[in-house]
Amino acid sequence: MKDPEATATKERKKSGRVVEEEAGPMPDPPPRPSKGGCSKGAECEVTFARSATLNLGNYESMRIEVALKMPCPVVPSAIEKAYALSKTWVDGKLEAAIAEAPDRG
Repeated sequence: MKDPEATATKERKKSGRVVEEEAGPMPDPPPRPSKGGCSKGAECEVTFARSATLNLGNYESMRIEVALKMPCPVVPSAIEKAYALSKTWVDGKLEAAIAEAPDRG
């Protein structure tokens, strides 16, 4: 089974123009899916992504996106578990990235 892949993107705009952009893999590894369902056979991928656009004032904004692609067996219960795990992980990482964003005051 493939390892999970996690990415983050930050895009900063001023007056509607992109002035700074970062994209790449997340620095800490996402959770690994537990074995379950069929160990042999077909796999699928559950992808969950969320983004937030922050108003920085003075016609500036920053868009932050966190995504996780989680491989799992093609079994309904495994897919639901991968979705729930991905959602929890992405939500936590997005909240952390928002907290680290420049002051919006």
